[in-house]
Amino acid sequence: MDCLSSRWVRLTAVILVLGWAPAACSPGRRQGVAVNPKPAAGAEFLAGNPRTLPFKPGETLLYEVEFSKFLLSGSIGQIKLYIAADRQDQDGPEKQMVAEPTRASALAKTVAAPSIEFRAEAVSKGFFTWLFGVKVNDRFTSQASQEDLGLRSFVRIIEEGNNHREQRAEIDRASGFVTVTDTDLTRKPPEPKIKTSASPRWVLDFLSAIYYIRTRPLKEGEALTIPISDQGTVYNIEIVPGRREEVTVAAGTFNAVPVEVKIFDGRLVKRSGQLIIWVSDDSSRLPVRAKLKISGTTVTMGLTAVKG
Repeated sequence: MDCLSSRWVRLTAVILVLGWAPAACSPGRRQGVAVNPKPAAGAEFLAGNPRTLPFKPGETLLYEVEFSKFLLSGSIGQIKLYIAADRQDQDGPEKQMVAEPTRASALAKTVAAPSIEFRAEAVSKGFFTWLFGVKVNDRFTSQASQEDLGLRSFVRIIEEGNNHREQRAEIDRASGFVTVTDTDLTRKPPEPKIKTSASPRWVLDFLSAIYYIRTRPLKEGEALTIPISDQGTVYNIEIVPGRREEVTVAAGTFNAVPVEVKIFDGRLVKRSGQLIIWVSDDSSRLPVRAKLKISGTTVTMGLTAVKG
């Protein structure tokens, strides 16, 4: 099996949710974009006009993951997205934030803003886990400002067969830097690798981006570009909504807007492919379905239950 197949959950949980896995399958092939992208994605929050969030702490979304390639197909795992209880970051880096003059009043509101914590879990199951020889139990946590959803930090715990590592990132929104710590937990003692690089003061990772998209009015053809921080590099990722359509998954039938996430052809991944996420066209704005196509492989994630 190629790297794509043997790392199916990393590919699914991270491309569909967090966006980290392509580097593992194609090292050195990602292409970073300018570190200072347009602030359009966060403009409504930074302008002091936040809309009511369509989600709240306690919401839990469960998904079934299916894989197909040539004659092989079947269920391969489960993904859970959920929002933890409210948190107040008393000692977070934003406590010393210095706002840009043109946004001083809006950015100042984030100084004491509580955090909202997004989490994801991906676990393997079934015949294909045995076939690929990889047992997966990955966990992801993203801390964002509740005021503007800007990323404060993230933690990724990767457990895939013999690969066991921890990745952390801290966003210094005051000075515009991100510090990434990558630790191979199989080493005794662990030897963390630390890297600091420039970052926009308002940035997302792929997990927080899923929730940010849920706050946006998705209109056919009206593209949106958002800055995504991944392993110390920032990418401008274009989000393109399509025409509303009916989507049926285990959790029910929804009117949903398909959103194409432009990560392929050198934007984040060098190879060609397609990633579409369907967001329900209602007050909850749920990501009800996602489909990834790349190199003859299709991975689909369908919503099975909503709790909270």
